[in-house]
Amino acid sequence: YITNNLRMNLKFFPVLGGILTWCMLGVAVCKMEKIQALRLKTSDRSWAETSGKLKFQIQQGSAKCMTIRETFVRPRKNKEYIVHRSDDHKFGTCYNKDFDTTKPLDFRILSDSSDDCYVNSAAVELGGFWRQWNGYQVKIDKSGHGNMWHSVDGPCKGACGKIQRFRIKVSDLKGAETSGKLRFLVKQGEYSCLTDRDTFVKPQRNKVYEQTDVSKFGSCRDVQFHIKLDIAFKVLSDSGDDSYIDSAAVMLGNKWKQWNGYHVKIDKKGAGNEWRTAGGPCTGHCETIKRFRIEVSDRDHAGSSGKLRFEVQQGGISCGTARDTFSSPYRRMVYHQADRSKFGTCNHIKFNLSKAIMFRILSDSTDDSYIDRAAVQLGEQWRQWVGHYVKINKEGAGNEWRSAAKGCYLKKTAVSKCTLVNGIAGACKMHLLDFSFAGAHNAGSGSFGPMRNKAGAKVLGCMENNQDRSITSMLRDYGVRFFDMDVSYISKTVGDYWEKGIILIHKILTGTAYSRPLRWALEEINDWLGCDENRNEIVVIRIKDHPKDKTIMSYITSTLEEEFRVITTTSLNNNPNPILGDAILKNKRLVVYINEDLMGPKLKSFNKLKQVETWRLQGALTKCYKPEELISRLKKDPHASDKTYLIQVDWFYGLGICYKNVAKVCNEKEMLKWIEINNEVHKMYKRPVNSFMIDYVGLEAGNRYLKTVVTTINKENVKRYAIV
Repeated sequence: YITNNLRMNLKFFPVLGGILTWCMLGVAVCKMEKIQALRLKTSDRSWAETSGKLKFQIQQGSAKCMTIRETFVRPRKNKEYIVHRSDDHKFGTCYNKDFDTTKPLDFRILSDSSDDCYVNSAAVELGGFWRQWNGYQVKIDKSGHGNMWHSVDGPCKGACGKIQRFRIKVSDLKGAETSGKLRFLVKQGEYSCLTDRDTFVKPQRNKVYEQTDVSKFGSCRDVQFHIKLDIAFKVLSDSGDDSYIDSAAVMLGNKWKQWNGYHVKIDKKGAGNEWRTAGGPCTGHCETIKRFRIEVSDRDHAGSSGKLRFEVQQGGISCGTARDTFSSPYRRMVYHQADRSKFGTCNHIKFNLSKAIMFRILSDSTDDSYIDRAAVQLGEQWRQWVGHYVKINKEGAGNEWRSAAKGCYLKKTAVSKCTLVNGIAGACKMHLLDFSFAGAHNAGSGSFGPMRNKAGAKVLGCMENNQDRSITSMLRDYGVRFFDMDVSYISKTVGDYWEKGIILIHKILTGTAYSRPLRWALEEINDWLGCDENRNEIVVIRIKDHPKDKTIMSYITSTLEEEFRVITTTSLNNNPNPILGDAILKNKRLVVYINEDLMGPKLKSFNKLKQVETWRLQGALTKCYKPEELISRLKKDPHASDKTYLIQVDWFYGLGICYKNVAKVCNEKEMLKWIEINNEVHKMYKRPVNSFMIDYVGLEAGNRYLKTVVTTINKENVKRYAIV
């Protein structure tokens, strides 16, 4: 290190070879030497040899040189060639060139032939130390293949050591074994090495292998790496017989540095042999991943018949989930995975909560999938990346690593001051029954993909599905705050579809169509309510329709409270008509009304459903309801004037060719009629309509009428009912 004062007294001059440096007063700044030898190691693959000639081009700053065309003539496969300084005629302009032994050196291999050559390593001896780069079957030819520059440095400095062991863990997947051989290619900065072809011979399924025999270490016998830094390596195969591994590791400084995947495919064609960074175990505040989540895009054919999985990385720590983490994801759906049997090596790998994390999505199918968001829950926070129509398929599309930003916290946190309620200013002192909510009829019916009949077969969906957007999208994109949910009970888990517990359904004329667990919908609501930007939001759930079977009803009543324990970001509000600002400040922002015949003495967190509805079983093809038609129904209901009852306008039809076609009749500008209906209800009863319920939220995607109209209505509600 040279101080500024010393620099002022030093004379600046060029040293041999054009390298500029400082030298004076015995200060050791540089050490200039000439190249002593050149070395080349060809690959062991068939046809690695060439009928052509290879040479070195070397540079360091402005110092450059090149050996003669015939430095290596017709190199054969799997051979090591060395040219010493005594062969001075082969050194070309490099014979008299001086290079600084304290600085990195760049070189590349050039060929005069279109007859491909394949090499595994090349090295230059300078200052008594071999500076070597290592590759694997690197193609060199006249057209320029493989002739990129490689930077190599002198001896490792600091806490350095040689690799002591190599280890792989073969997957438990059927067919994970191989009849071939596996080896390691290792690098750390400018240092690299390659083990022998037969480092691991015919590794078998679900086995752990360690290699301690240094005779198998190849160039890794001599190369030193920094013990305290992460290291990267990949596993290579000589066979077209695929192998699948879950982890690979090297021991350095008596500590394992390991990367973890899950069923990572390794074969001769290069599948799975990308560089992966490995380090020691997590230090500091560390935890395992709790959940994985994806959100499938809304573009046509965004779903896939294949399976998706995660690979996660944080510095030198990594893991991979099971191949079927997400199976056959459907368009527009949000999927959570909390089943640890699907976590693969992520089941036990810990990550630091305060550090950035990266992950990518991989597919087993050529049937493209498109996703908009992906996330992992680490601690009490989601780490998420957001894209748009990110294509994922087996061929590698979209599977690049992406940094995940810190997202929503999943713990109870209340705001210190109420300023807005569901985006409406001035509503903090209003009661819930003085407020209006945008509602989704049968919110679970179609929000998790196709539904099934009791036998487990998929139903067509035309007269079963009422929605085709995820719960998350309804909340985030369309302003839905009131969810109608029909439920039943599944007594045991069967296969990938039936999960024991309360299930979302749709009671139809021909029977019951079954969706997915109620818990799935609650998890989406919980996650959304936990985001900082949503701490002023209140959500209402109505559980009304269900099978009349007494056994099923008893199961629902006895397990309902347990199902709602997934709500962690807020509390259930057992006041049927709370002051909205109080609910926000106390963080009791989820209000649940359930059918009276499901209410048991222990359900203290829920509210008995008392409601006036406009619904009638009828259909339409071209025209939606006239406002006076629904106003008339509300006039005739004796409970409409009772301010302990919810008033609901059902803006959908129950009869038609297909629910989606019928929904189109009443969506878009037809929703503007709600303003008139709400005004008439105010005139009659001095109260508003509390929920406007529709099918197929999102048909009005272009203009967001649902959110806009309800906002307009609530601004009038504030003028009429807010406590000043």
